Amino acid sequence: MHSNIKTQARRVTDITALVITVAVLLQGMPSWAGFNPRGKRLRRPGNRQAAATRPICRTNDNPPGTTRAPEGPPLKALVPENEHHLSREFTTAAYPTFHWYMPNNNPHPAAQFVLYKVSNIEPVVEEIEVFSTRFQIRNEEGIASLKIPAGTMATALEVDTDYRWQVKLLCLDEDDEYVTNQYVEGWITRIKPSPELTKKIAKAKPIAQIDIFAEAGLWYDALTQLTTLHRSHPKKQRLEQEWQSLSNSEFVQLADIPLQLASPSQ
Repeated sequence: MHSNIKTQARRVTDITALVITVAVLLQGMPSWAGFNPRGKRLRRPGNRQAAATRPICRTNDNPPGTTRAPEGPPLKALVPENEHHLSREFTTAAYPTFHWYMPNNNPHPAAQFVLYKVSNIEPVVEEIEVFSTRFQIRNEEGIASLKIPAGTMATALEVDTDYRWQVKLLCLDEDDEYVTNQYVEGWITRIKPSPELTKKIAKAKPIAQIDIFAEAGLWYDALTQLTTLHRSHPKKQRLEQEWQSLSNSEFVQLADIPLQLASPSQ
């Protein structure tokens, strides 16, 4: 009997030691929590994904009357989606960076980025254009980006104010004038970070900041930090895991977009 008691005690001790060991190992492992929406997810009108091409783009390698269809994902704004609607997402940056996916076999010669300040949503969206730029497309497939230029108050995002942004693909019409062919868009609101969040970010390693931003519901900050690190460390496997965590999140659903970066648009 004493032998059975000793055996059972030894098993309990072994199990306890195993549980403690696993707990310690888990604490030391990186945690990819995915994206945690901030507060109530407010629906916003708009298109995250571009529809099929309407007019035919005329370029040197794409004669009139022909077009080339993308083989992978279409043009898509890299923003979360809320029940097939756009949602308002957040940043702490006065001059944020915006991301979208540019497909392969893209026949468009140029694109335009536009940022609008929104003063009313319903019943009609009322907005004022605060920034716009046109740029040539390098025909690079992957995640493209554009950072709002700093230095002027006119382009700095105001705190607690809604903004809508668009990326428009442009074609040349019969008069050699640029016309909008496709477009995607997203919504962004700048917030003031809490002292606790500011301190937490300052103490964290750059790669750990991705999770902190994501858990705080700061989509634009998390994605910008991830792509910034990926440009300097393109072969770092941890960044691929971070992207998988973000893109596969329940409230994001961008799993079809690979972590492949195109050159910044500006």
